[in-house]
Amino acid sequence: MREFKFRVITENGIFYVPSESFSLSIHSSGYEIVMWCSDGIVDSFPAISIEQYTGLKDKNGKEIYEGDIIENSTYGGCWAVQYGEQGRDYCGFIAKSKSLPRDDSIMFYREKSDHIIISGNIHENPDLLK
Repeated sequence: MREFKFRVITENGIFYVPSESFSLSIHSSGYEIVMWCSDGIVDSFPAISIEQYTGLKDKNGKEIYEGDIIENSTYGGCWAVQYGEQGRDYCGFIAKSKSLPRDDSIMFYREKSDHIIISGNIHENPDLLK
């Protein structure tokens, strides 16, 4: 079973929500992150983006999150990881390339992640997708 983890993008940088004694809450008023532990609320702040862990690691053992830019030796080029619908029968994590037609994307699976290398992410390295 896939572990649920999140990466949070804020004006002050990128951080990973601790999976041990903290939880994450997203309010309907937008991306406000509230972290708490058994003693009560620890911190609350606005976020630009919240990205989920795909459950996969690249060939170097680095966790792959939504928003990561990956290189795939099987397909070539740089791909942006996102959550989306692939056809009518599949909904999950896919990788899209700006150099390919709009609806062209690849699904990636646990057994194929040994061909993937994380090159950066869409927030810090958007130029990689050009």
